[in-house]
Amino acid sequence: MDKQFIKKHGPNRREFIGKTGMGLLVGTAFNRGVGLAETNRTPDSDRYQSVSINTHEWNGDIAERLDLPKGWDVKTHHIAGYQSPILTKEDIRDRLQNPINALPLREIAAGKKTAVITFDDSSRATPSNEIAPVVVEELKAGGIKDENILFIAMVGSHRPLSQNEARAKLGGIVDKYPWINHNPHDNFVDRGLTTQGNHVKLNHYFMQADVKVTMSGIKKHGAGYSGGAKAILPGLSWINTITYMHEELKFGGLGNIHHNEVRACMEEAARKSDLDFSINTIMNENRRPIGMHAGDVVDAFRSAAKDAAGKYATEMGKDADVVIANSYPMSIQETGFGFANRSLKEGGTAVVIWQSPRAKASMHYWAERREFDGDSYWQNIDQKDPVQKAGKIILYSQYVQRRDTINYPDGRVTVARTWDDVLAMLEEEHTESTKAIIYPWAGYQHGPIEIDTL
Repeated sequence: MDKQFIKKHGPNRREFIGKTGMGLLVGTAFNRGVGLAETNRTPDSDRYQSVSINTHEWNGDIAERLDLPKGWDVKTHHIAGYQSPILTKEDIRDRLQNPINALPLREIAAGKKTAVITFDDSSRATPSNEIAPVVVEELKAGGIKDENILFIAMVGSHRPLSQNEARAKLGGIVDKYPWINHNPHDNFVDRGLTTQGNHVKLNHYFMQADVKVTMSGIKKHGAGYSGGAKAILPGLSWINTITYMHEELKFGGLGNIHHNEVRACMEEAARKSDLDFSINTIMNENRRPIGMHAGDVVDAFRSAAKDAAGKYATEMGKDADVVIANSYPMSIQETGFGFANRSLKEGGTAVVIWQSPRAKASMHYWAERREFDGDSYWQNIDQKDPVQKAGKIILYSQYVQRRDTINYPDGRVTVARTWDDVLAMLEEEHTESTKAIIYPWAGYQHGPIEIDTL
């Protein structure tokens, strides 16, 4: 079809849905439920070596086997905390009973009537299902009754969660306790201005509770790390409060938790919320808890950030012929390409894995603020080359549609539906002396960093 015609009118329906055969394949994948991961293939140990990675976050968390030629030099770059012990239920309870610069949670709850517990959405890896039951037990030990406990999804300006997504995050606890999504447009308590000039309005239901608890995961973020006060701003804030923070203030970057204008504004908003107890969790590559820092919203977060800087640190490779970046557990947010940009040699092959039934999607459902110049969708697409130094870019996913790749230049990204298809392309491009690097947890892992000091 003529490109000028497409630019002006868009392709026809068959061209849009079926250009790469994606429509039929995606439908088949969804009909099968958790996915079509090729975990039952018989390995050819004479020709191939195998590496296992996790995929399908919040949709079964499938372990997939990646076969690569046996003669290749293959190295998997795990996080430093890859083999850290997983916290038991008693370990989690111990963190709640021995918090950082705060009273134990059950003592905070003593004599109080109502409690609210917040949790993050499915764009985050936080294992809330392992933490929430212990939090509830501690609140009840303090005297709060089941019927007075509410859960709130602190989605900020992200789209609301569905019942299935809430169940995936919290487990069976959703059958006993009510949960709601935060709405960034309605029902707020006005808490005035921060030092940075941000007008803070916070979720009404959260503010009315006698005991306020937030559960967050620590992940790389421009606010130093995700977690801590970010549960309040943007998690439970008015849309204009969120917008001001993003558009008017300066992000300090990963690891900068003391000299970071956005983090300072978040923490001031959290103080205005009268938050009682902040829980910050560090995960391993299976989304299991390997660190928990609970207590004061600022002090517990700073402790968690230092811990995360050690556990998430990853040796960064360079000059690889092939870089394989698994976007788990954040496949919907287009992670993975950054690792290829950093570690690939000029002209090498980048393989990015988005094995999640949700494919790529905007979680910022309520907050997209963009001025459009063109008359049609097609005229407003921003073209970008995700790995400019790559000779070939392969996107391995059973689920992506044409919409998920339409902003990449024509011919720059090839979609592969099976790992066998990826393997065939790799063998066609590379010899037995190939150097390959695998990043199994690209959504969270990062290179070595230093936490800034006061």
